[in-house]
Amino acid sequence: MKPGNSLRRHKWMTIAAVLVLLASTLAGVCAIWGVVFVYWGVLAIRSGQAFLVETIERRENPVLFWVLTAMWFGFGVLYILTDIFPTQTA
Repeated sequence: MKPGNSLRRHKWMTIAAVLVLLASTLAGVCAIWGVVFVYWGVLAIRSGQAFLVETIERRENPVLFWVLTAMWFGFGVLYILTDIFPTQTA
């Protein structure tokens, strides 16, 4: 194994994201989760694959793909708005 591969093997960005998501959950900050959901929606559109329980390919199951992708965006916006307008969403 090359010396530089050790850091990549530990997936530091994913570990940092998990820690931030845990901290935001404990702090009651939903907007961070909203950003993650929107990010998943963007990744789905770019890759043509969405994932919930199994991988959904846009070319094989277009309706299910778009429903799932719309759900990611919808949840993302909802969670972000929950932090921006807490009294209206409670």
